[in-house]
Amino acid sequence: GGTLAGPDGGVHEIAAIARALKRLSNGPVYVMITPPKDLGLLEVLVEAGVDEIAINVELFDEARARSLLLAKRRDHGLDGYVRSLARCVELFGSVATRSILIVGLEPPEATLDGVEMLASMGVMPILSPFRPLVGTGLAKHPAPSAGLLSDVAMAATAVARRHAVPLGPICLACQGNTLNIPGDPS
Repeated sequence: GGTLAGPDGGVHEIAAIARALKRLSNGPVYVMITPPKDLGLLEVLVEAGVDEIAINVELFDEARARSLLLAKRRDHGLDGYVRSLARCVELFGSVATRSILIVGLEPPEATLDGVEMLASMGVMPILSPFRPLVGTGLAKHPAPSAGLLSDVAMAATAVARRHAVPLGPICLACQGNTLNIPGDPS
């Protein structure tokens, strides 16, 4: 996965890797990409044997996204993400289509609005807590508090459940760097 350069956003390169993996193993192939401008390119990934896909919205609040996700939002806009995710649900199915939202860089209400939008589409929302990294432009931005993370996780779990999708990821090994409540939190 990643944000690859080129007019196809790296879809053909990722498809070649997926084909190679499928020749070596019967295991599932999960890719993360940015929204391709040509939604027909998503079918290239299906033909290559990709089983699961993520196109990560990251921030639902457009003002924050435009200031923090400069090129990604300029090149695709939230509408580009929504169109791509809707097509992915058609091609890969609900839950096999995922999107990460970052908790702590926008108001929690915006993150929960993003969870609502994703879950209502059949997209599995995944929450990733913001972690400030030394040497980056956000190094001094405060990390979200444990209370905020807990509140957002509980509310997001309820929103996702209303739409019959889990708050992801459901893979236990993948939960180490995400914010979720495995099983029933009640």
